[in-house]
Formats: sequence, structure tokens, C-alpha cells
Amino acid sequence: MKVRYYYFRDKKNRPIITVCLFKKEENPLVHRGVSICSLKDDPYKVEGRQIAYERALRACFDQMSTEMVNIRLDSPEIAALDTVKKTMTAFWFPYKSTFNAILTDFERRILSGGEATQ
Repeated sequence: MKVRYYYFRDKKNRPIITVCLFKKEENPLVHRGVSICSLKDDPYKVEGRQIAYERALRACFDQMSTEMVNIRLDSPEIAALDTVKKTMTAFWFPYKSTFNAILTDFERRILSGGEATQ
């Protein structure tokens, strides 16, 4: 089993979005879990990781994508990120729990042992 995490941080360097990539060694499919912290809450890396991990694991075992991301690009959470990350977030994460995720170049790189934070 291979598990990797990366983050989208706000201007205060807090992990607002946590992404978990989960892959069973014997299976080529990669599953993605995403945790999006409300700005009303204090973001905790450990909590974001746990939520993202559980969602990636659920996608693997349920063999389906669930929990559509229901966040607008003009929401405070996304507004706290810079313009480039806003675009990437909207494109990458249609679901919080993604079965057989289509990986970005960045995600392929961290799964192969490259840099694990963003």
C-alpha cells in the first residue's frame, strides 16, 4: 500500500485543503481523498489527513466516486488561495472521494517518490 499527502495552504501557511493519494501495491488504480477545511475552523494537519485518508480508502473499497465538491470558486476557502491554485482546485477535485483518479503530473511525481508537499 502506498499513501501520499499534499496540501493547498492559505496565505498564513495553514493547510486549507489536504489531498490523500491511496494505491494498493498489487493494483494500478489510485484513489484520491480530499479534505477541505472551513475558514470557520482552525485547520489541523492531522485531522485533514485523517479525513482525506478515510475518503481515499472509501473510494477504493466502494469502487466509486462520492461526495461531490460543493464549493464555489468565490467561497472564502478558495479565495484564501492564490489564483493558480483556485484554477487547479476547481479542475482536480470534482469529488472528495475519487475512485480511479486521473492523476496530475504533480501527483504522479509524488507517488513515484518525489516532493510530497505543495
